[in-house]
Amino acid sequence: MVYHGPSAGCKACRTRRVKCDQRKPSCNNCIRRRAVCPGYGDVFDGAHRSQNKVVIRRVEKQNAAKDADSASSTPGSDLSLEISPATTSTSSNDSATTKPQGPLQWIIYSATPEEHGEGYSKTLQLGKIHPARLSKIDPSATHMSIPDSLKQSPEDASVNFFFRFYTGTIDDPQLHHSFALLWQPLYLRSSANSPLRLATAAVTVNITMMWSFQGCDARPARKLFTEAIAATREAINNPTERDMDELLMTILLFDLYDSLLLHYVRNPPTNYGKHKDGALALVKHRGLSNYTSLVGRALTNATRHNFLDYSLSHRLPMPVGSQEIFSHPAIGESRAAQLDVLTIETVNAQARLWALRRDVSSTMTRTQRTKAYEDLIADAIRIDELFMTWKRAITCRDWLPLFVSREEVPPSILGAGFYGTKCAVWKDLAAAEMYNLHALRRLFVLQMIRQSLADEPTLLAETNYRTYLAKANAAVQSLVDCICETIPFHLGDTVVPTNPLYSSEVAMPCKIVRDPSTGEPRSIPDLEGSDFRMRAAASGGWMVFSHLVDIYRLAEPEDDAEPIVLRAGQLDWIKGQIKRLQTTFLYCDPLW
Repeated sequence: MVYHGPSAGCKACRTRRVKCDQRKPSCNNCIRRRAVCPGYGDVFDGAHRSQNKVVIRRVEKQNAAKDADSASSTPGSDLSLEISPATTSTSSNDSATTKPQGPLQWIIYSATPEEHGEGYSKTLQLGKIHPARLSKIDPSATHMSIPDSLKQSPEDASVNFFFRFYTGTIDDPQLHHSFALLWQPLYLRSSANSPLRLATAAVTVNITMMWSFQGCDARPARKLFTEAIAATREAINNPTERDMDELLMTILLFDLYDSLLLHYVRNPPTNYGKHKDGALALVKHRGLSNYTSLVGRALTNATRHNFLDYSLSHRLPMPVGSQEIFSHPAIGESRAAQLDVLTIETVNAQARLWALRRDVSSTMTRTQRTKAYEDLIADAIRIDELFMTWKRAITCRDWLPLFVSREEVPPSILGAGFYGTKCAVWKDLAAAEMYNLHALRRLFVLQMIRQSLADEPTLLAETNYRTYLAKANAAVQSLVDCICETIPFHLGDTVVPTNPLYSSEVAMPCKIVRDPSTGEPRSIPDLEGSDFRMRAAASGGWMVFSHLVDIYRLAEPEDDAEPIVLRAGQLDWIKGQIKRLQTTFLYCDPLW
């Protein structure tokens, strides 16, 4: 049979696959069937018809075959790292205090190499094409980093996707904790097969696959993670000063990978925190080299920040030997670093409180225990005053929130999650994160006052301690309100998983202000001229989720801790927002 090109018949005849006589205005087949003839498309409509449905069917078949192939093998190897300074060092002409002394001992335990069949290919298919989304892709949006198919170089595509949507929109060293600012520059200057490149690929492939609904810690990401650990083990034997920077960033990425498992895997590894210990060992090994370069100081700052929230949530003191490293004046210049230094005091004071509570067999007398609680309360009041002084010293307008009333936001945002009469907005997510960090860390300080008075109620016989408790309760409620007011800024009206590629459909709150220099009205945040929507869709939920969970744990502790008291209905609202984040960011089942 000779093909003469696409049929020129009416759409009804082409659908039924029958010959059309092409009469106008209605063909004979439609007249006989007493149906309305849909008419005839232009010749170019047939010659250049859309191939979307054909492509979608083909890709869906490929995805189904991939899923069936990978369902039989689920990686379960638990890779654990320990770094410890070598007990002996080689002689060197350089000062022992400014340069690393000899190689580090890198010990990998419980490391079972993952086996792959002979047919396993490095080519990964990370992104399934969703029929409902394919037609929404704007061909003029040249900024998109992820193509429709990731068959070619999926690792590079995932890295591009991550750096496009997850890195910060502003370069303010006073705000960031250096991790986000350092990652991409260190990645770009590293060699092709360096541990940093492999670790970056492991993290970014993991995130890309999660957005593609293919799960966390799937085989491609786990394979890259295994290769990164092997490469790190080899590189750490003879590192140069530049390599040490990259190795420290690599270990911080290992910790980030593990934190993804905590959020997305139902039964995550129980030894979370091992890479934090590895990073600390490397920082100790570097000695004063941590402070001699801008990159070294920034990485030490990032390592310190990495410990704080973990120590607070686990009620642990800062690790032995870290106090001197992390309190060095060379890494305490920025506003974010100053907040971290205050948090170190909070961590250690909280650890003292819980050590006192657990020490039931102590030989302390009643008077001594009362005095210990009085000292803890006095220390908490002092630290809280330092936190308030830190906030009062803020002068940058971009750091301060603007408030949008309930009447000014779209109804869809109100329905998704809006607490109280107003919400807070900023120019950038980084400023909101600093705001929430300050509020949450003050909550931990105030909870120390409340817990001490609950453990030693005889102190409430004195008027000043009753005043301390009343002020602490009022401040706790105010700080929780502040964090709740940031939810619309982070999430908008999102109630379903929304890939950053399609974030233009998300409604976000904003405040219209006058530009002080031009007098022209402008939006805070800039929803049209910036990438705010995309970055909020990518990481807004990641930023706020841990804060909401911390509030929930303070209000309904798992142990005998004194719960914070919130106004009626607020804790249920917070639980609802956590469940919303479980849905929109694909986190594992609710914690309660």
